[in-house]
Parts: sequence; structure tokens; C-alpha cells
Amino acid sequence: MKIAVIGATGSTGQHFVKQALENGHSVTALVRSPHKLTIDNSNLRVIVGDVLNAEDVSHAINGQDAVFIALGTGKVPKKSSIRADGTRQVVDALAALGETPYIVILSSLGVGDSKKQYPFYWNWILIPYLRHAFADHHQKEKNIRERKRKEKRG
Repeated sequence: MKIAVIGATGSTGQHFVKQALENGHSVTALVRSPHKLTIDNSNLRVIVGDVLNAEDVSHAINGQDAVFIALGTGKVPKKSSIRADGTRQVVDALAALGETPYIVILSSLGVGDSKKQYPFYWNWILIPYLRHAFADHHQKEKNIRERKRKEKRG
């Protein structure tokens, strides 16, 4: 299977790339900082680019069987819309290319339907600390749901 990984230099992205390669898949990684991806494998294609650049995203996902999105801001939570904006770029590029690969997105416990699964005390402890990340995750999931609705109509 050919898999594009968006967010391949983060901790989850790197683990995913490593496991995909170990299982015989071909991986295309869209990265801003190639030196952060230290995996060397003949089935790994690294594209240096920006997830917010439509041309870079289109180049990375074109012809792939699946797209794994593991965007984030790193270990320190900060206000950012990179998850939602990057996911929107992927969704728009897929629509422009007319492709419908599998899409897997990394989200968070406490976002969307999983909100009822976290302990009640998270509302006072964890959620305030991660409020910006959660807002970004919510928007990212909304972007994916909107794409699925459009696919069903079209």
C-alpha cells in the first residue's frame, strides 16, 4: 500500500512511518524539517514542503492509497490551527485530484464523540490546559466530516 504521512516528523508520525515501512508499505512523508525524520529506507520518499501549501500537499498525496494525518504543535500546547488548516489542505487537494484514498487522522480523547469517555475531572484539569489544541482537533474533525458528506452527495 502507498501511504502519505502528513506530520511525519512528530513522535506519532515517526512511529507510524517506521511501522508502515516495517510492514512493507511505501511511505511518502511531507515534512518541513527533513533532518527530524531519521529513518532511512528505500520505500520512504521524503517531500520537503509545507502542509499549508496546496501544491506541496497535492504532490505528497497524489496517487496514494491512504493518507495518515498526524499534525500537531509538538509537546508544548500552544494556540494554533495547524491541525484544522492542514487537514483542510489535504481535503481540498484530494477533491481537486478527484481521489478518495483511505484517510486516517490522529485526534484526541475528549474530542467529538469521545468526550463522554474521559473522566469528569478533565473538565477542570486537562481541558483548560489543552483548550487550543482541542478547538483545533474539533475543527479538523469537522473538516473531515464535511468531506464525507460531499462525497456522499457527489
